[in-house]
Amino acid sequence: MLYRTANAIHQAYAETDDDIREAIERGENPLIDISVSYDGTWQKRGFTSLYGQVYGTGQCCNSVAKYNFRYVEMLSDGDSSAFKAVLESKPYADKAVTKLDCINHAH
Repeated sequence: MLYRTANAIHQAYAETDDDIREAIERGENPLIDISVSYDGTWQKRGFTSLYGQVYGTGQCCNSVAKYNFRYVEMLSDGDSSAFKAVLESKPYADKAVTKLDCINHAH
């Protein structure tokens, strides 16, 4: 499924970005900067639960090697702990990851 998703992303970018389309036509596999969305939930409200889940649309550490993507924007709610962890991991030597706030959680 991830392979089909990666192909769909490459196709969508090829349709909207001339540089990407031309690189693909030359047989290259261009590096594409995309956004990723993260969210989580707890079993009980108020952070009193020991059980939680985190949902993400991708993993930074494998994205370049497997699909030639860089997740350079992270969309999440106001809780910055996940974003802080991404920043501390420094997934890309030459590109910083920026945080986008979900409009429903913006303060």
